[in-house]
Amino acid sequence: MKRLIVFFILLKVAEAHAQRQITRENFETHNLEDVIYLFSEVRFGNFIYEFRNNGDPVDSSSLITYFNNDGDIFVGHQKKVTDFRIKSYNGDEFSLNSLRLSSNHPYPNPDEKVIVRGWRDGKVVTPVVSVAINLFEPPGKDYDLTIYQGFEKVDEIKITGNNLQFTLESFTYSSGAAAVFEEREDEKIKNQEE
Repeated sequence: MKRLIVFFILLKVAEAHAQRQITRENFETHNLEDVIYLFSEVRFGNFIYEFRNNGDPVDSSSLITYFNNDGDIFVGHQKKVTDFRIKSYNGDEFSLNSLRLSSNHPYPNPDEKVIVRGWRDGKVVTPVVSVAINLFEPPGKDYDLTIYQGFEKVDEIKITGNNLQFTLESFTYSSGAAAVFEEREDEKIKNQEE
């Protein structure tokens, strides 16, 4: 009976793996004509990017303020931002796997610590994750969030700090079935079999 249960669990996990797809959002594949600006929000693709300063919206209408030719988003360039948000466009949940952040603005910034949290339905569902963005590290360091509980089922990510000044180069996520959860389930199954 135990083997039958393990078989069905493995079958379900295999189906979920077949359905999931991890995507790297690098902003380069979007036609900038499809970008929608709504004062503090920039909308394109499957996500909304929002900029706030101590709760107040920050004007995002200047394309040059937030994007460069490589498709990066500059956060805090020329305007003070204390709260940067990545939200799913239609409120669907997603699994955030990693963020690629750097201090590589047009004018590199000093070392910076930011706080990353995952939200679902207006509530915090992840621990506080402190991320150090160092000036002299190679641009584009990936920060793995799969090691923290809760990021496998979010509809919004908030990155906060006193005066954010970093570049979001890309992030990886999966829609629908949560990849992080599936990987943890795989580990549980392996442990049960041993």
